Parts: sequence; structure tokens; C-alpha cells
Amino acid sequence: ATRRRSRVRAQPYRRSIVGRSILLRIQFAPRSSLPARRPDLTATALAFDPTEIETYYPDSKYERTAILCTLASYHVNMGKAENDKIRRDDHFYKADGLLRAAELIKQKANGEEPEQAPVVGRAHLELAKGNLAAAEKLVDAARSLKDGGAGNVLPLLMKARLLYDRGQFAEAQSMPSPW
Repeated sequence: ATRRRSRVRAQPYRRSIVGRSILLRIQFAPRSSLPARRPDLTATALAFDPTEIETYYPDSKYERTAILCTLASYHVNMGKAENDKIRRDDHFYKADGLLRAAELIKQKANGEEPEQAPVVGRAHLELAKGNLAAAEKLVDAARSLKDGGAGNVLPLLMKARLLYDRGQFAEAQSMPSPW
């Protein structure tokens, strides 16, 4: 008799940031709130409540901001790929709500410097909507902010891309280093 090997199915969603944040939510959720079968990850991402992160990560402002911005990026990318206008607008609306929640974590009113990730996420959303002028203003604002206290090259690359798309090749190539 030949033994049949059980194959472990590859789970690519475990390697992505969105997959990790969703898996963290599933891992730390009360057992009574999980469905009996393996949950559909897309449905989990769409039904995500941003205030739930605060119960699991009360002292980790940067991590909460990163999770919310990652989910917002997921919705922006889903909206860009969507052909149906209603579904596209729904994804953009969800991304906007997640970015607003991420911006509220570190406010200037508390005396804290705002995080760079929500501003970059909002610029990504405006680019997906086709608002290039608003996206460029947000990218310029993000260049002066820090990402978790450190410099980040993403706003610089976004600015170079915007300049390149406008045909300003020399300015795009001569962007200064963020460090």
C-alpha cells in the first residue's frame, strides 16, 4: 500500500502585511466570535472595525497606525482594480475611513508629531481617484514628516513619480536624498 502524502497548501496571504494583520486579528479574537469554518480573508478585511485594534494594542500607536494604513491601502488597490463605479467608490470610502482613524491616533492636539503613513496613504488614495494636484500637496507634506521617528524614502519616490508623469524628467532625477 502506498502512503499518500498530505500536501500543505501554500498560504501566500501569511506573507503580506495585510494578511499578517488579519491573521493577528483572527489569532487574538475571542473564540466565540470566529466562524466555525476557515474565515474568508476578503470578508474579514471588509468587515474590519478600526476601533478593535485599540483593544489589542493599547500602547502601540505606531503599530495601530500601520495596520490601519495597510488596510486602507488594500481598499485603495481594490478600488483601483474595480470596474463598477459603486464598488470602487465603496472601497475608496472604506479607505478614507481607515485613514481618518489612523490620523486620529497621533494628533497635533496631543502635542505629538503626526505620523507620515496616513498622509502617504491619503496621497495614494488621491492618486487612485485621479486628483493629482491634491496628491502632490499631500506628498510634499509627507516629506517633512517622520515614519515612526525615522526618515522614509516613499514620499520622495512618489514625488519623483508625479514629476516623471508630468514630463519633468530632469527634476524627477535630481530629487534630494531624504537622509
